[in-house]
Amino acid sequence: MALTSEKWIELVTAYFQGLLEESGVRASRITVDTGITGTSATPAAFNTGLSDSVIYDIYISTASGSIGNVYQCTLGGDESAALWQYKFTIPAGAAGDDGADAHVFFKYSPVNPTQDSDLTDNPSAYIGVYSGMESSAPAAWDSYTWYQWRGNNTFFKWSNTEPSQDSDLRDTPAPYIGFYIGSAVSAPTTYTSYTWYYIKGENGNGLVIKDIKADYATLLSEIVNPVVGDAYAVGSSIPYTIFIYLTSGWTSFGTLSAAIAGDISIVDIGGYFESATVEGALQEAGTALLQKTNLAVIAAGYGNSTYALGAFCTKDGTFYECTTTIETAEEWTAGHWTQRDIGYVLKSLADAVSAKAALVTDITATLAAASWTGTETPYTQTVAASGVMASSKIFVGLADTVTDAQYTAALAAQLRATAQGTDSVTIAAIGTKPEIDLPVLIRIVG
Repeated sequence: MALTSEKWIELVTAYFQGLLEESGVRASRITVDTGITGTSATPAAFNTGLSDSVIYDIYISTASGSIGNVYQCTLGGDESAALWQYKFTIPAGAAGDDGADAHVFFKYSPVNPTQDSDLTDNPSAYIGVYSGMESSAPAAWDSYTWYQWRGNNTFFKWSNTEPSQDSDLRDTPAPYIGFYIGSAVSAPTTYTSYTWYYIKGENGNGLVIKDIKADYATLLSEIVNPVVGDAYAVGSSIPYTIFIYLTSGWTSFGTLSAAIAGDISIVDIGGYFESATVEGALQEAGTALLQKTNLAVIAAGYGNSTYALGAFCTKDGTFYECTTTIETAEEWTAGHWTQRDIGYVLKSLADAVSAKAALVTDITATLAAASWTGTETPYTQTVAASGVMASSKIFVGLADTVTDAQYTAALAAQLRATAQGTDSVTIAAIGTKPEIDLPVLIRIVG
């Protein structure tokens, strides 16, 4: 059978797209077998015998009547859940002269290879593709065409002092923070592998409360010419709410409590799945707030992508702020960015979040193992959530009482919120139906 260059490009593009988009799960896979037949463009399940298909896997059929048909996985899972879509048929060419068989082999390397010893058979940052007449995988690194298909990893370490030895490193926040951006798959243990920043300033003179005002309206009417840094207590009794005048105006810092230090803590609330997208909710909280507060995006480095005015990124270990709106992806253009230090970045993030902070209401509920409906995926369950409305912006995740077993079951279930109404939220399990109760937290924003 002859494979046209256009179809070969389409096949290889789909394969490498799967490698890129599914990295962290496993690389895409090409299967050649007889389990899938037909030419339907409607995704369907087949008896493939595969237990762990993922999106962008490729299946080439050798079944009678379907020889050369190429299918692509559009929904991952075992053979009962995975869906496959017919893409095209490798055309049979005219009979030609007998020739040698062509072969394709893959090798990997943790670095851009320069010697044969760099090669490995285990997936790594670089992938090499050989296409030729060799009947076994070549051992020479330069027999392959190399691609970096796995991006850089980012790790953080902290230190109480400016680090000078490996033992200075720690995993909990401290005055010095170190950034590593590279191909290592685990956090380096040498202090020289990180770029270090001092993020905690010298001890100040403390917070000076100038006066106590009965309410916020009184504060506004009596303090007509505030200066940046002025602080007042507001309320009729303890605990008072502390308002500090910033460049953007009066900002509430919550109630006054004992033993508050001057540290800034960045809290990562992980494991949430949402009915309204995070981006949609944050867009209402201020221009470019999503990009400005997404530490993973900032740490990953400049991505030849679109950026909003005021968004941050890193390049060559240095922080930059976008000075214009980049609506079309472009190579690095120095005139569109200005260099910033880590203190400026952290203050900007804090100001952006403080200025647009939304009220939140938390509701706990239980996804009972016996209450799932449906005989196949997706399974659904509706739980009571007092205060939720159809127009509410909500975030749904596991409650902090979750056990290891419940967390594992939730991951396998691939939970997502699919609908909401008055005092109710509907959750779908698009993976494995949970066999134990799961505690969830429903957070109403605004």
